[in-house]
Amino acid sequence: MIQVKSNDKKLTAKTKEEAATYVKQEHGIEANAAEWREELSDDKQRKYYWWKEGTPQEIFVGTVAATGEITAFFTEWRKDEKKTFTREKAREIAIREMEKYLPAGTTEMMEIVNTRNKYNDKNGKYSFIFARVHQGMPVMDRKFSIYVEGDQITDFIGTSRAELSDKLPDATPKVSAEEAAKEFLVHYPLQLEYFYPEDNGKQALLVYRPGGKKSIFKNIKIDAVTGNLHENK
Repeated sequence: MIQVKSNDKKLTAKTKEEAATYVKQEHGIEANAAEWREELSDDKQRKYYWWKEGTPQEIFVGTVAATGEITAFFTEWRKDEKKTFTREKAREIAIREMEKYLPAGTTEMMEIVNTRNKYNDKNGKYSFIFARVHQGMPVMDRKFSIYVEGDQITDFIGTSRAELSDKLPDATPKVSAEEAAKEFLVHYPLQLEYFYPEDNGKQALLVYRPGGKKSIFKNIKIDAVTGNLHENK
C-alpha cells in the first residue's frame, strides 16, 4: 500500500491553448498552441490533442470532453540532458505525478507489480501501475500507468476523479474461491498438451492448459509433473 497526498487543483485543458499551457507548466515543454490538432472521440466523451503528430517531438494529451480534466499524456520528446535514476527514485517521481490527478481525500493507492509490464530498467526507463484501493483490494479498472525515463514522465494513462470516486459494492463475497474455481473449470476445462518453454533446453513438458473455444488463458500452463506454473512471455 502506498500513502499519497491528493491535489485539490484539477489539471484541465479545454482548448489547444490550455493543452499547450499544461505541457509547459507540468512537463517543461514549449509547444506552440497554433500547431496543435484536437479531436473528439466517436462517443463524444473524450477529447484529444496532438502536437507534431508522427514526429520525434510528438505530444498527446487526453481529456474528459465535458470537463477538460486531463487523464492522459504522452510524448516522444526527450530532454537533451538525460539523468539516470534507480527504480526507487523513478517510483517517487511516478507517485508525485499521480498525486496531481487524485481526487481530494485520497490517502492510499496500491502498486501493481507485473514483470511483463516493466519498461527497460537497464536503460533508466521504468514503468509503474497504481490502482485505487477499496476495502484493502485493488480496483483494476481504476488505475494509473506511468512511464518514467530519467526524471521525465514520458507516458501517463490515468483515470478521472469521478471514476476514482464512484461507489463500489461491499467486498464480502457470497461465492467462495473454491466455488468460483469449479465454475471456471466448467467453461475452461484443463487439457493436457506438450509445451516447449524457451528456457528448457528444447525439452518438452507435459502441461495442463485451460481449454475452451475462446480461451483467453491459452498462455497459462501448469506442469503436469511438478505443478509449477508456466506463462508465455
